[in-house]
Amino acid sequence: MKTRQLLLRVLFSAILINFVSCKALKDSPSTMAVDPLCPVCHMKVSTSEGFKWKYNGQTYYFDSYSCRESFKMDPESILKKNNCDVKK
Repeated sequence: MKTRQLLLRVLFSAILINFVSCKALKDSPSTMAVDPLCPVCHMKVSTSEGFKWKYNGQTYYFDSYSCRESFKMDPESILKKNNCDVKK
């Protein structure tokens, strides 16, 4: 029974983290209370830093040049990996 409860807690935590990550990736910084997450490495990023890129009308922020360049190579697969909706 305890194993099942632990498994459910882990599963719930993973779902919650995924939801928060996707929400942080989609929300515009002007309406967010927290800093957005880098879609590549999921680190918090500052919107005042220079590592950003606009894709499908949405601005994405990155913690480094290499994360931004990785995203630019294949943004759809990175967004799909994060279970975020990809708009075309």
